[in-house]
Amino acid sequence: MSKKDSPSLGKQVSNGFIWVILLLLIIGLAGFGATSFGGSQTAVATVGDRSIDANAYFRAARVALRQDQQAQGRTYTMADPRAQLIAGQVRGELIAAAALENEAMQLGLAVGDELVARQIETTGAFQGNDGFSRVAFEQAVAGLGMTERTYIEQVRHETARFLIQNAVSGGIDQTASYADHLMNFVGQRRTYQVAIFETPEDAPDLPAPSDEDLQAYYEEHPEDFTLPERKRITYAWVTPDMLSDEVEVTDEQLQALYEERIDNYVQPARRLVERLAFQDEAAAQATLDSINSGESTFEDAVAARNLELSDIDLGEVTVEDLGENGEAIFALTEPGVVGPLATNLGPTLYRVNAILEARETPFEEVRDQLQGEAALDAARRRIDGALNDIDDLLASGATLEEATEETDLKIGRIDYSTTSEDPITGYPAFRRAANRVTEDNFPEVETLSDGGIFALRLDEIVPSELEPLDNVREAVTEGWEVETRLAALREEATVLQAQMGVGAAIDSGEALVETATQVTRDEPLPGLPATVTLAAFELETDGDITIVDGPEAVYLVQLQAIDPPDLEDQRMQRLQGSLQETSSLSLSEDILRLYANALVEQTGHSVNSRALTAVHAELP
Repeated sequence: MSKKDSPSLGKQVSNGFIWVILLLLIIGLAGFGATSFGGSQTAVATVGDRSIDANAYFRAARVALRQDQQAQGRTYTMADPRAQLIAGQVRGELIAAAALENEAMQLGLAVGDELVARQIETTGAFQGNDGFSRVAFEQAVAGLGMTERTYIEQVRHETARFLIQNAVSGGIDQTASYADHLMNFVGQRRTYQVAIFETPEDAPDLPAPSDEDLQAYYEEHPEDFTLPERKRITYAWVTPDMLSDEVEVTDEQLQALYEERIDNYVQPARRLVERLAFQDEAAAQATLDSINSGESTFEDAVAARNLELSDIDLGEVTVEDLGENGEAIFALTEPGVVGPLATNLGPTLYRVNAILEARETPFEEVRDQLQGEAALDAARRRIDGALNDIDDLLASGATLEEATEETDLKIGRIDYSTTSEDPITGYPAFRRAANRVTEDNFPEVETLSDGGIFALRLDEIVPSELEPLDNVREAVTEGWEVETRLAALREEATVLQAQMGVGAAIDSGEALVETATQVTRDEPLPGLPATVTLAAFELETDGDITIVDGPEAVYLVQLQAIDPPDLEDQRMQRLQGSLQETSSLSLSEDILRLYANALVEQTGHSVNSRALTAVHAELP
């Protein structure tokens, strides 16, 4: 895929293919199922001597699609044009990466075994409690459908690719003038005044609108009263909460649950403790004396040892946790420092930061809570036990309505869209299923996050339609009233604007006036819509005036002064550095992208359509 085919290559799906290795080595190891594409269709594309494995493309495309769906707040299938665009962008990135790897091979760049081993040993997915885990490595590689040799060679090629990437794009700095131009835009300060025209609380009610008024408003704002395209869905569902009143929980079960969680209800006295050890008792005692005299603090003593408080924090401990020193530490009746006390680390000072008294909550106080939890747990087990039977029932051809007659399922119907607010649409699993369901799908049992289950059927697609006026008359009336009041306020603002044109001051009227002094674009006045600040920054000359409509008020904005960024301000200094770094990174990515595209065009590439189709059939 060329740059022309994908103008935003790397911008929507990732930060550029310099990060592809992270996508393949780390995200790809996170366990996205066991889908495997073998046989003669293992490569979806080839660039020179480098091919793109179908499994690698599947994993990368799946990650990109899921990230985009989460960002969009909706799910879609590969039939959706957006899904095809995202998959195409991923494919383009992988083709570009393959072109770089092919170029490394042509240039004879070789990566030694030691560097490859170091790359693998430091990969996060392969880490255990004590560093690199051979077991984790073998399991992850097997999960990728690869042999160890194949995986090692992939890392070798990718590492060689990084050598070229760094040579092409490393150390590139954007010109200072470009960053300064951005800084002047982002950091520019403006002083302006705003006259606020609001309807007073004691304003008389508007006369009732006529039918003609409502009809006119309704026709002028059809977008406010148009229902989106909807899916008319029938669903059957049951949740633990629906069944919790039907299941029986005995006192013996509740008592057993209480004993199981006894650590939550019966807790011994505890202390929040930090421990600082010394080489000898004299140093520990001198530090304690300095703390007690007020000459220094415990924090000073920690810093003097080049430690952080987190390095010496023991957390919540009981007297037993502290061994032979527990009694002395627990003898403190308020937070403080005690010691030096002998430990296997040497003479030690302990600081008690908080005293947590013993606590016991009797069974009777939590019985109702345990009753609710136990009932929900029993309901979940009841649902789990029925899941296979319900699945078999639907698979045998039973309708959702028939299934509700033989099971705990309850029937429901909904005209579903992304704005639906029915209780079941609060479950992401239902929304995903509703978004992807078609008339060709048969109902299948799916699980909900609280242990419930559901199955759904698409009955029909309801096209977008304008609701009849009678159905939305109340909303139309409210909209008409808001627009009528705003029109009156806008007229007041227009009058003041005309008066200011002949010398009147912005505060010469009755409107409340607020002043923003040397603010930047990201500093809207509290309580005012951001559009007011945006409008102030669109004015060009001192004294310019504009009127801005808000949801319930009208604002007259007059520009007073334009000032350059305050480069003495620490926030602006950080911003300037960030803009320089970001613009340099963007330039580096653009150069690398152009270089890779040139390699693809020079080397040529082929796409295996059959393998591509097979992968797309498995994507969500």
